[in-house]
Amino acid sequence: MSRKWPGGSTPGHFLEQGLRRSAADGEQTFEAGDAYYVPPGHTPVGHAGSEVIEFSPTRELQQTVEVVSKNMQAANV
Repeated sequence: MSRKWPGGSTPGHFLEQGLRRSAADGEQTFEAGDAYYVPPGHTPVGHAGSEVIEFSPTRELQQTVEVVSKNMQAANV
């Protein structure tokens, strides 16, 4: 994919388990089978064993994975 999603949002689909996300507009819970479209500025809390497919441009996804990895290391996860 070569284009950014509107506003930097990330669409995806949960295959197993899910997550809860919190942001200024409230909380949402996603379960297996749910499709989602999440705006930037959220805090995800994943369930153990979650499997997800995210649809993001490669470069932007790599940047996101780097930040998530650093945050997980800092939290000793």
